[in-house]
Amino acid sequence: MKKSTFLLPFAHWSLTTERAQEDVFRALPYKSAGWRTIIRSMVCTLLIGVLMMGAVQNAQANTVQENAVQEDENFQVGENTYETLAAAVSAVPNGGTITLLQDFTTGDDCMLFENKTYTVDFGGHTYTGDGSGDGGGTITIVGGTVTFQNGSVIMTFKDGVALWTYAGNTILKDLTVNATVGTWSAAVYSDGGTTSILSGEYIGGEDAVFRNAGTVTITSGYFKSIYDSARNGCLSGTISMAAGSIIEPAFWNGAKEVTVWPVATAENANFSVGAAYYYTIAQALSAVQEDGTITLLRDLPVSTTFILDANKAYTFDLNNHTLTSAGTVGDIIRIKSG
Repeated sequence: MKKSTFLLPFAHWSLTTERAQEDVFRALPYKSAGWRTIIRSMVCTLLIGVLMMGAVQNAQANTVQENAVQEDENFQVGENTYETLAAAVSAVPNGGTITLLQDFTTGDDCMLFENKTYTVDFGGHTYTGDGSGDGGGTITIVGGTVTFQNGSVIMTFKDGVALWTYAGNTILKDLTVNATVGTWSAAVYSDGGTTSILSGEYIGGEDAVFRNAGTVTITSGYFKSIYDSARNGCLSGTISMAAGSIIEPAFWNGAKEVTVWPVATAENANFSVGAAYYYTIAQALSAVQEDGTITLLRDLPVSTTFILDANKAYTFDLNNHTLTSAGTVGDIIRIKSG
C-alpha cells in the first residue's frame, strides 16, 4: 500500500479560513465521514491551542516590557518618572516622596534649591556621583527640608564630599554614605543649615562628618575616618549628640571611629541591669553593681568575645536566650580576673 504524507502549515492557519481546513481534510488518507469529523475536531483543537499559546507569549512579552525600568526612568514621583534627581525635586509636591528605581551613577553633582518639604527614598539602591561641579558634593542641599533614607550615597571624586549642606534642614536615616577617595574627603560636610543624623553608616577619608557652620546633631550611627590626616577624629567641629544617646568611646572627640546608639529601651536594647537598658555587654558590665544581675533580652550573635570581670560578684542571666558565635570570634565568653 502506498503511504500518504501531508504537512500541517500551522503558521498560515486561521480558524476562519475554511478553505485551508478543507485542503487539509482532502489530503487525508481517510475517506469516511466519521474519521473526517474526528480529524476536524483535532485540527480545530490544535489551532485553538496554538493561538492561545501565542496570546500568552505576547502578554508575557508586553508585561516584561512594561515592568522594565528604562535608563531614563531613574526617579519616581507619583505616577511620573524622571531622569535626574534635580528634575524629580522640581516636580515633587510639598510633603511628597521621590523614589530611586535603580542604582544611579552621574558625572554631575546635584544641587537642591527647592524650598519645600520632601523625602528622597533610595529604595535600597545606590546613588553615585563625582561631585566635580559647582556644588562640590555628590548631593548638595541649599534649601528646604529634605529627608534622605534607605540607601547609599557614594562620592568617587578625589577629596570630595558625598552630602554637603549649605542651608535648610537635612535629615539622614538608614543610609550608607561613603567618600573615601583621597585623604581629605568627607561623607557629610555642614556649611550651614541644620543636619540631623538619625541612623546609618558614614565613612570618609578625612572625616565622617565635618561641621564648618550650621548645626549637626547625631542620634545614632557608625562613623569612621580612613586616614584622619589632621588627627582631629572622624567627627570634626562642634557636633551635638541627642539627649540620651550612648556614645563609644565616651570621650569621642578626636576618635577615629565612633558608634552612637539612641536611647536604649526594652524594644531595642540587648541587655538590662535593673530598670536600665544597654546595647553592649561592656555598657552593662560598667553599670552592674556588686551582687547585681545582667539580663540578656534577646538571642544575640557575638562578633567580639564577652570579657566578664571575675573581681566583682554578679549574675549573668541568659534569660532563656542564646549567644551565637558570629564571624571569626573564638570564645563567646571569657572570664577574666586581676
